[in-house]
Amino acid sequence: MEKLDDNELAILRWVLGQCLLIVSLLGGYTVDLGSGWLVTAGLGLTFLSLFRPGLTGAAPRWSGKVAPLLLLLIVVLDFLQSGGDILPPLYRMVVLLALYRALQARSPREDLQQLALTLFMMLLTGVLSQEVGFAVQLLVYTPLAMFLLFTVTLSQREIEGEVADELPARPVFGLIPRRVLLRRVCRRLEGRTLLAVAGLAAAMTALSLLLFLSLPRFDIGQSLPFPELRAGSSLTGFSDHIRYGDVVNILEDDRIALRADAPETNPPARPYWRMVVLDGYYDGGYVVSPDALKARERIRQHRLRFGRLTAAEGRDEEWTLYLAGGVSAYLPTGSRFGRVLFNNRQELLVDLRTRVLRRTEIPASTFSLRYEMVSFDEWIPATSADHALRKVEPQPFATGDENYLDALPYPATTTALPEGESNRKILAAALAASGIAQFADPEKRVRRLSLWLRSSRGYSLRTAVPEGEADTLLRWLASGEPGHCELFAGSLALLARAAGHPSRVVTGFAGGDWNGYENYFMVRNRHAHAWCEVWVPEGGWLRLDPTPGAGQDAGTVESALAQGSLLADQTFTAYLDSLRMLWYRRVIQFDEEDQELMRETAQDLGEEAWSVLKEAVRGTFQWWRDAFREAVEGEGRERSFLQALTPVFLILGTGAGLALALRVYRKRGYTERVRRRAGRLLREGDRKGSGPVPAREGLRLLRYGPPKEWPQKPEGILREGRSWARRRP
Repeated sequence: MEKLDDNELAILRWVLGQCLLIVSLLGGYTVDLGSGWLVTAGLGLTFLSLFRPGLTGAAPRWSGKVAPLLLLLIVVLDFLQSGGDILPPLYRMVVLLALYRALQARSPREDLQQLALTLFMMLLTGVLSQEVGFAVQLLVYTPLAMFLLFTVTLSQREIEGEVADELPARPVFGLIPRRVLLRRVCRRLEGRTLLAVAGLAAAMTALSLLLFLSLPRFDIGQSLPFPELRAGSSLTGFSDHIRYGDVVNILEDDRIALRADAPETNPPARPYWRMVVLDGYYDGGYVVSPDALKARERIRQHRLRFGRLTAAEGRDEEWTLYLAGGVSAYLPTGSRFGRVLFNNRQELLVDLRTRVLRRTEIPASTFSLRYEMVSFDEWIPATSADHALRKVEPQPFATGDENYLDALPYPATTTALPEGESNRKILAAALAASGIAQFADPEKRVRRLSLWLRSSRGYSLRTAVPEGEADTLLRWLASGEPGHCELFAGSLALLARAAGHPSRVVTGFAGGDWNGYENYFMVRNRHAHAWCEVWVPEGGWLRLDPTPGAGQDAGTVESALAQGSLLADQTFTAYLDSLRMLWYRRVIQFDEEDQELMRETAQDLGEEAWSVLKEAVRGTFQWWRDAFREAVEGEGRERSFLQALTPVFLILGTGAGLALALRVYRKRGYTERVRRRAGRLLREGDRKGSGPVPAREGLRLLRYGPPKEWPQKPEGILREGRSWARRRP
């Protein structure tokens, strides 16, 4: 069959290069690089060039000189305006260079440059996004890249015994109509070539998988930083200042904000993930006080131990969290935890007094971390700074003044109340109605306040706070109107302070949807929640959730599923998300422990299979020996002797059958195989020039002559012809 000519190979290379660019550009939608408009424009231009390839040559000649200078100017300005964040402009630079190569005819060397650019785009988006879509992209990209390399190799021509370093760029679809070209390419593509490309791609994939599983894991992140994308802002409700309605704004957002891989043994059905602890009260909302902000320690670590901060050890459990990009710089934590581990070294702001972790930047892509010895009980350990609360009394302040907290140290900020006679009257009336005067124990008093607030009004996301002179929260408290979690948590904090119990408001996530396929929590933005932590001298900080329908212990996941209070999500959307979790578990979080577990599993399976095989062989030989002994010594010798020889006959018969099948297979199509090999050798020898005449004549006989005139062993002529065809002139 005639080979593809240079024009056909050039067009095939060009189409493969366009397909590689399309696949690599799709990864730009999985990361927030601020380049969505550029990715969309690039995809549109690339698809347009595939359907209208003549446009690639329509540009005037002078554009080839102006375009590189214009690209250089755009790239330089982009880097200068990036503000030190080099990843987005770097990605945009590579996309622009790839588009520049895509919108023109390319030589083989330029095709290799295009391959390198698209490969860089794939690696950059794959590393930054860590999403399962990258695996699908890679499965499509790998065979296309291997096919492109194969066609580039075929495009190299031998000129006077030397391989040309460069072939000229040829016009795309300039000589042959597309439909005619497609038929010719399909007709000239041999199945063997496609099989070789597919086999090579499969071998590379298998080798990559083997290397991934077998190479030792090194904690590079302990000593080296890792480039990560930064988001411009977090979701409302997870910042240092929570205003009225901030948390409610995301309660109707169904996107997944957090995936929590729970331990296998009795995880809680409604875990509370603490994120932001707000100790200061200001203008109807809560803030992180200036003193608390100053007390944060800036550290750069790969793992952190918090055992010295806990009043009691947490449960021996591990939770792995995958926080979606753009949610918050604050990291979700349990009530107590012993250690937190990151994939690489992180720069954190740690508040040792409130046990809050905050990154210096908001991650724009998925961020994973692992907690050890996690507990979600209602008691949060106290620290040495909290002991001062025993001597602090509630004080009224002008909470509408933004400067009043500047001179107020923590933990005195947890006792501040809004001043004013109208505010004082509302608080006094609420405390009297709650009935806490009958309790002397601090824990019983604050629990009574939470129960009264939960039962005295309903829940609603749409709340109308009446006008008046009093503070916003207190006007709602006096109105008896239904409210949402922010109002309940903020009002309980003020009531507890008025009763002499320091308090603070916490925002984070509570509960989540249970994925019925892979058994993990899908915590959505609508699971955002606010609750209260009240100081109890003998126990520390007590978590209280006064929102109606919340606060009660939901038990474990197993018991909640059995009772129906927690439903396992087994929808198609949950199934797709479970594939993402498998990607996180098996690839992103694959570490030394998983490697050792896999090695032990493989070793156990191998030992078990070997023992089964040995027992089978031992049993066969034992049966054979007993049969021979019975044939020689026992009665019915002829029958026993034939029974003993049965395995021998089976083995010999099986071997003979396989040999016969192989012989038949080799004879089937033998003539066509010999003719094809002879034809290829003739074309190669004729292209190179003169050679031994007998070899050429023998190959012509095998190629065109009838099989009955062939010699008995055509392989000898083929070997001689191979030497003639490969001999250089």
